[in-house]
Amino acid sequence: MAHLNTNETDTVQIVATFEHSPFVEMAIHDLGELGVPPRNIVALPLENLESQVNIVDSIHRVDGRSILDGAMMGGTILAVLGAIYGFVLYWGPVIWGLLGLAGGFFLGLIIELALNKKKLKLSSSRKSEVIIEVTCNASLKDQLIKVFKIRKATGFVTKPQSNYCSASSE
Repeated sequence: MAHLNTNETDTVQIVATFEHSPFVEMAIHDLGELGVPPRNIVALPLENLESQVNIVDSIHRVDGRSILDGAMMGGTILAVLGAIYGFVLYWGPVIWGLLGLAGGFFLGLIIELALNKKKLKLSSSRKSEVIIEVTCNASLKDQLIKVFKIRKATGFVTKPQSNYCSASSE
């Protein structure tokens, strides 16, 4: 049974920070593939202090809610209704479906803007971060740093090993 002791000279601790994104899970998966046992990986997510609704989300800054959600729902609903009732109206289902799509999109957007005007921001600000601490063999240090860089870590530090415990026992 291989158990890493943090006071040994052949181990290293690396702490990295990530923006809360899918890259965190990919980095943890990559660390496991390098042979780092799960008990030596600690991931601590930090909480946001205030939550705001964003107009557009990206893969790096996702909160699951944006202003365009209501616009898309409105566009979908009115496009379906326009296509259905377009069979009995003069211009036909395709034109009425497209008109319903455009009208529903703008109607949904106006409703979302009215409901969220106090919490509105133009784009996502910096979201919460995740801190990952890894304890592993010193031979894996360069590979860990490479994984952190590939998976878009915002920063990392190698914790120095303190030898005062072993020096005081002599």
